[in-house]
Amino acid sequence: MNICKSRQGSNRPIDRSTAYRILREAAEACRIQEIGTHTLRKTFGYHFYQQTQEVATLQELLE
Repeated sequence: MNICKSRQGSNRPIDRSTAYRILREAAEACRIQEIGTHTLRKTFGYHFYQQTQEVATLQELLE
């Protein structure tokens, strides 16, 4: 699996389609079929809420 830096220069975020492609390559290498970028978002939200019980902060993070 290649970790790709943004082509826009250093310290620039990658775009959504690049994140999806990287995630799909990693999932394929692990033989996972049902995963996407939204899966990561939901899992992060679930674990953040379970640890902090801070709905307002979670809403801000997920904007």
